Amino acid sequence: VARPQTVGWMDLATEKKVVLLSYPESCVFQPHFSPDYRWITFGVQIKAKPSQLFIAPFRGPASLSVSEWITVTDGSTRDFSSRWSPDGNLLYFVSTRDRFLCLWAQQLDPATKHPLGTAFEVYASHHSVLSLSNVDVTSLEFCVTGDQILFNLGELTGNIWMITSN
Repeated sequence: VARPQTVGWMDLATEKKVVLLSYPESCVFQPHFSPDYRWITFGVQIKAKPSQLFIAPFRGPASLSVSEWITVTDGSTRDFSSRWSPDGNLLYFVSTRDRFLCLWAQQLDPATKHPLGTAFEVYASHHSVLSLSNVDVTSLEFCVTGDQILFNLGELTGNIWMITSN
């Protein structure tokens, strides 16, 4: 991690700023509110470990203690870009848990948002030509709607050209 990063809140009327999420010497990134705005999902890059996903309750512009964070993934694989399902009971994310960059989901308890069971693969992106791995992770995005997930895939193509000299 190059430098610690935090997630903040700014009141536009008063310009008052509050750090919502921070972790010492780590990068907190990609926060997303749940559909009811009562929860925040986010990633944390803890030193040299793979990134990990968390959920925290949101109660307005106040710092959230690490003790309130709910662990979604264990940090043994690279997990990032978490997005809520429309009902807020499923968390979709990108992971390398099967050694490929694929789309996964984790069922959540509707009241507490604690993970239920194990995560499951939603989209296996194991092809070398058309894959999530062919997209720079800084531009990898996806959107969850009522019954669809939209995401970008990168396509690799190659050509062999031959010219003849006169």
